[in-house]
Formats: sequence, C-alpha cells, structure tokens
Amino acid sequence: REISVETIALPALLKLSGQSFVDLLKVDIEGAEWDLLGALSEQQAACIGQSSVEFHDFLAPELRPRTEACIAHLKKLGFAVLCRGTEHLRGSPYFDCLFYREE
Repeated sequence: REISVETIALPALLKLSGQSFVDLLKVDIEGAEWDLLGALSEQQAACIGQSSVEFHDFLAPELRPRTEACIAHLKKLGFAVLCRGTEHLRGSPYFDCLFYREE
C-alpha cells in the first residue's frame, strides 16, 4: 500500500519555522538521506549543530558508496562523525551516525 505525503526542503522548513539554527537534525527518511545530505550546501550546513542519521546501506552492499560519499561530503562541510554499525540484514558500519562540530 502506498501513502503519499507532502515533503518540504530543509531551507523552506527553516524559513517556515522562523529558526535560523537547528541544534540537532534527526534524519530518518528511509533511504532518502543520501539525497538530502549529498545536496547540503555550506550555507545550509552552517545552520546545523549536530545531525543524527540512520543510513540504509545495510539493505544492500551496493549502496555503501553513497553512504561513504555523504560522510565525506559532511566532513568537508566541517562535521566530525561517530558511527555505530549493525549486523542486521547485510550489515553496515554506518547504521547510526552522529555528525557534530568540533568547536
């Protein structure tokens, strides 16, 4: 069964909420985390203190390069990262990741 939901881009969400900074962004969007994080700009990243992300590459090993590209992108944007893996399904060292600023 499919359910359609309305989505909103991160910059629009910040504008709508009237906030200019997010202390903690929880990203659990069932496989769409690669698109969101991979397109994050320097300006958008500067508005985020920490981000908790659940990557879904445990579903298929061929998705691992997308996860690693997102992690590399966020590191370039100034985030440090801590990850916890899982043995669930096909396993992943990147199941739960916390991106934070070392300041």
